[in-house]
Amino acid sequence: MKKVIGLNGKSNCGKSRTLYLLGKSLIERGYEITRSEDSLSKYFFSDSPQKQQGPGCDFRAIFSLGNKTVGVTSWGDNKEEMKKNLDFIEDGIECDFVVSASRTSGETKKQLQDIRDGYDAEWFWIKQKYVDHSDYESREQRNQKMVEKLLALIE
Repeated sequence: MKKVIGLNGKSNCGKSRTLYLLGKSLIERGYEITRSEDSLSKYFFSDSPQKQQGPGCDFRAIFSLGNKTVGVTSWGDNKEEMKKNLDFIEDGIECDFVVSASRTSGETKKQLQDIRDGYDAEWFWIKQKYVDHSDYESREQRNQKMVEKLLALIE
């Protein structure tokens, strides 16, 4: 594992949507879904209205292109979900990069730091800011800018 990236922030600030858009961007760049929870397919990333925010766009998946693997998990609100994330990531496929939603502090952050320490990986802790009363287009632009920042870290 080369890098562990924690996308943190308050609830409802766009972390899940941003990671959904990251998965969609990886597929658009030629990555294949190597493994996923609940038989996720590339059609999950079709951007239906249910996937604009919240649980409708949550997933755990590993994407591969050539010899590069990227594990992405959008759940990160509590230690139980983070444990499921990390168990999923460590189950059989060694990821070069792990990107996960997380709370700003507490157990979810600690669990990400522990996996980073276990692999001696680089650590990136990126804050997704909450913008109150912004319209959908503004939020989507902010989420897409964050996707570009995440892609720069893994490409």
